[in-house]
Amino acid sequence: MGSGTRRLPERRRIRLARSVYEVAGLPVLVTICTRDRRATLTAGSMPEVVAGALRSASASVPMEVLVWCVMPDHLHVVVAPKDGSNIVEWVRRFKGRVTADARRQGLRNLWQRSFHDHVLRVEEAIAGVVSYVLANPVRAELVESWREWPHRGSLTWDLSEWVDL
Repeated sequence: MGSGTRRLPERRRIRLARSVYEVAGLPVLVTICTRDRRATLTAGSMPEVVAGALRSASASVPMEVLVWCVMPDHLHVVVAPKDGSNIVEWVRRFKGRVTADARRQGLRNLWQRSFHDHVLRVEEAIAGVVSYVLANPVRAELVESWREWPHRGSLTWDLSEWVDL
């Protein structure tokens, strides 16, 4: 190495074994953040872009989208693979679709690298995780009730029947 050149630390692998992300029906809470936590996901037509990308990614990589909530600087989504599909591949397709649409709107460098995941354990009730996702805008003091937040949904369930939190 020449003077002034420093070696960057090697990135550590944070993903679980590939097989964990392919267990059919196993719910996983995925959080995808914008780069530098910029509040771009609820601006303009971006919420519709995100919702469309959730449908598109789930059509190409079969995935149950149990619940999702778009926040200004991140997205929470609970997904469960179908037919041996892989969540990592689904996230890649989702982010790629949103990125392409965002570029047409003049947005660049939209996403933070990678994503956060939490594989639900057997003892964790799916209802508690869904409630956590839906209550996100309430905790952020953006609305008083999760029902007031327009940027949320499910591709699997009718949320109008969901019990108030």
